[in-house]
Amino acid sequence: PCLQKLPTDADKSVHEGFSYGSSRLGESAVLGFGVNNTVEMKVKSKKDTVAKKVSLFYTLSINSGYNFVADSFKLAPFGIAANTNVLNDKLNINLNATLDPYKYVNLVALNTEKTAYTLVEVRRDYLVWQDGSGFGRISNANLALSTNLSPKGQKKDTDTRTKISKSNASDSDKKFLLQNPDTYIDFNIPWNLRVSYNADYSHGVNQSPKVTQAMRLNGDFSITEKWKITFNTGYDFQQKEITQTYLTIARDLHCWQVNLGWTPFGKY
Repeated sequence: PCLQKLPTDADKSVHEGFSYGSSRLGESAVLGFGVNNTVEMKVKSKKDTVAKKVSLFYTLSINSGYNFVADSFKLAPFGIAANTNVLNDKLNINLNATLDPYKYVNLVALNTEKTAYTLVEVRRDYLVWQDGSGFGRISNANLALSTNLSPKGQKKDTDTRTKISKSNASDSDKKFLLQNPDTYIDFNIPWNLRVSYNADYSHGVNQSPKVTQAMRLNGDFSITEKWKITFNTGYDFQQKEITQTYLTIARDLHCWQVNLGWTPFGKY
């Protein structure tokens, strides 16, 4: 197994702790690669003479990278993403996952007190498909099911996802915007009420698989033509408590927008 030593002050970047992040330690020569698809199908009904184009996937992508100068673990984990609508565009399904292509093995090791032996999981610099044992391990994943109870808002969300999928935005921006069509407030829609269910899965080294689930409610409603109130809240089924909740008052100033946010309770 490839073991890594703990970093010392000499190993740390001089920019560590800054708001804009820090540089990587050591050398890096990474080639990133990936495939990002928009999958569509033409449907022709008995009544129409012209085929209608239907989106099957707003995005269907897989991305990774290869570091040529790394001493081990040169291949980066694979990022997988998919976004689609079902039930006549009424329900949106968003899926993100990280696939680790390296092998995990259990080794017998002496505990820190040196009193007993225990099994320790170790990530090895060995690709799982080299011995035909699979494609890798899903280290984390997220499944989100969402719908908008406003008919006008639902159509707007669908149109927004279509425009995002056909745009020249980066893959990371597309993933975020497709999952969050409420990023920009539309003052022409009188109200929106989005209901979503989120399930998160994680499987770290020397950890058992963990699943968390939450229900989320967010939306907005117009006070006047230029004023809106937006809200976001939810419920965590594991913690059995209300998730971070916030309210925002938004004012449309034509080319500008003013927001006043309030978090009524919680950590922040």
